Amino acid sequence: MLRIQFALVLFIAGLTSPSLIFGQSEPTMSIPSDSKFVLQLDLKAIKQTKFGAQLFEMAKKKALEEMSNGGEGGPNFEKIKEMLGLDPFEEIQGIAISSSEYDNPEKSMIALIKLKKSSGNIEGLLLGLPGYKSTDYGKFQIHSASPDSKMQIYGAIHGQDKEDRTIVVTPNLEIVKSTLDQLDGKKSTNSAFQKISVGGSSNSMIRLEVFDIPLDKIGEGPQANIAKIIKNLKMDIREEGDNINFKALLNTGTDKQAEQLRQMAQGLIAMLDFAQSMDPNDEDLKKFQKMVRKVQATREGDSVQVSLQVATDEISKLISEELK
Repeated sequence: MLRIQFALVLFIAGLTSPSLIFGQSEPTMSIPSDSKFVLQLDLKAIKQTKFGAQLFEMAKKKALEEMSNGGEGGPNFEKIKEMLGLDPFEEIQGIAISSSEYDNPEKSMIALIKLKKSSGNIEGLLLGLPGYKSTDYGKFQIHSASPDSKMQIYGAIHGQDKEDRTIVVTPNLEIVKSTLDQLDGKKSTNSAFQKISVGGSSNSMIRLEVFDIPLDKIGEGPQANIAKIIKNLKMDIREEGDNINFKALLNTGTDKQAEQLRQMAQGLIAMLDFAQSMDPNDEDLKKFQKMVRKVQATREGDSVQVSLQVATDEISKLISEELK
């Protein structure tokens, strides 16, 4: 029973924690034209940085605790590795996820899971999933399963022999086919899909691109006024030296609105310094000033870039305290 349940979790894992395509000169990902967002997590880059490695170990420790059910009779991780035929913490290299809706993202989710050169026993375990079927698509095998009567999930593994593996998981069969073709270097003329970059700098740990701001979920107030003038946004988080750099690129559509947004951001930055001068004994403000080394807002045309530089050691302490 555990074997079937864990295989099911593995098959749909991409719906909550999928991954990137690396190793190409210009890595891209095919997503539907109506996609709302794309989130990318580069585990390889994360583990190569001081802060990222620490954060990864914290997350791994927490996951193992959850997996073992607090040590009260839960599955042993060594047994899970034996069952999977791989160590997911070592083999998974990156995560990319996209969806065309916010209310029920799993219904249109696209998940890419980038592994090293082995997919372990995954294809064998899929045989135990509810409603399992498979079909051939060229040299590939596309698997499908029905975790419930209302959803059909499709998945395939790209790569063989000495190649890295890429798993694609989605409720859309055409997306699986399109992604396999793309990974094989074939061009797609399907106008229902668009290609986006999913890589770039190896220093980038987390990248988020939002094509459609969910105004109905933001609520009322200043944040709603800001969201209304932002057409789309990109966010990038990376470690450089002793700092973590957060960069957000906000596109407004007009130069006038971009300048308005830049002025607002610059005013908030100045307000933080003013608040500290008014109450120099405020512990929260003192912690914030110690942690944040540089905040800047600049404009270029109809876009505003807000950058935040945070001391790696200070943010590590903060996360450790929060986890405790």
